[in-house]
Amino acid sequence: MGGLRLGSVRVENTILWYIRLTLDCRYLQGIMMAHTVEGMQEAGVQATAKHWIANEQELNRETMSADVPSRVLRELYVWPFMDAVHSNVAAVMCSYNKINGTWACESDAVMNKLLKDELGFRGYIMSDWNGNA
Repeated sequence: MGGLRLGSVRVENTILWYIRLTLDCRYLQGIMMAHTVEGMQEAGVQATAKHWIANEQELNRETMSADVPSRVLRELYVWPFMDAVHSNVAAVMCSYNKINGTWACESDAVMNKLLKDELGFRGYIMSDWNGNA
């Protein structure tokens, strides 16, 4: 069962708010992500779409590899991010996990070829807190 989760994180003297989409329907995730990006950025806040891509579990996410065929990656995982890119999201945060054996933040296939070339993303990419070497 999916839904929206609103949460906050305190960083020094600032509280950062976030919305986490946990819907099972990728189409609805895309619509909600697009509206969230547009609403945040209309208020002068840079939105970040995360976690790019195939971030399906929390347990051992720093060591596991999401082995996903190209077609499944595009048909299931890309959709919400595609809508965020079309809404001119400012940033995308890559995930901790490996994708098909390569760390997500280091993957030319998903960072450059898929996100930048195919989707046309022109913003900036940031790693997750511990998602880099």
